[in-house]
Amino acid sequence: MSPKEIYYFLGRCLILGESPQAREEVVQGFAHPSFSWEQFVRVGSSHLVLPSLYVKLREEQLLSDLPEDLVVHLAEIFRLNTERNQNLLRQIHWLVALLEKADIKPILLKGSGALLTELYTDLGERVITDIDCLVPDKNFQKAVELLKEEGYQSPPFHPASLPMMHHSPSLFKSGEPAKIEIHRIPVGRRQMKYMDLDSVTKQSLIPESRDQVLINVIHSQLKDKGQYYANIPLRNIYEFYRLSKRQNLSQLKITQPRLKMVLNNYMACLLYTS
Repeated sequence: MSPKEIYYFLGRCLILGESPQAREEVVQGFAHPSFSWEQFVRVGSSHLVLPSLYVKLREEQLLSDLPEDLVVHLAEIFRLNTERNQNLLRQIHWLVALLEKADIKPILLKGSGALLTELYTDLGERVITDIDCLVPDKNFQKAVELLKEEGYQSPPFHPASLPMMHHSPSLFKSGEPAKIEIHRIPVGRRQMKYMDLDSVTKQSLIPESRDQVLINVIHSQLKDKGQYYANIPLRNIYEFYRLSKRQNLSQLKITQPRLKMVLNNYMACLLYTS
């Protein structure tokens, strides 16, 4: 398969259970003589969706179509990610309690929010690299200092750059599963014109589905410049797909022409992939 073909094939795998046609295409793809299992693993790994692929194939009883050693490999990745996410949940609850005790209102973004709201069918599906936590700007430095008092450290950085950053340098602590990034705004400064910060900060712990959709699109396509480089990570588009189950995309009222164009392109990729 070409890179484009394997990308879309993995997209079909991620909607198994929701499309009979997708199941038929996946079965035929696995049976094709030219199908590359190495490519399947390499691209799935680079897009951070191997645990989700394992869950989908297990639910559809298609693991028997895979080489036995690959099933063992995927099962171990899934087990490790499940264990990690269990530890992440503990770390997230600890962080929330720490901030709330200090009268700081936390709002969990992206993967952290997905874990708490059970966006995925299985705890082990979502690969999470760090914990993104939004706090009111007036409490930003206080939140960072609280974590440092608890033993968290950050890599060296120039203090003059901090006012221009939308989140703190990553805070890490030996023995904890993930780095923590304290946000003063949910997306990059240049992209904040597309979001209502007051609306997000008034919410309780997790942004509303509408704002989660916008953060997903803005972060993937504008902040990370996916729109410029024609790059849509499968982890992002799959999360967008799962969010669309909670937020009717046709009811999103987007007035900014550029964001509307980006969202339409993103939705087109979702439709083509699924």
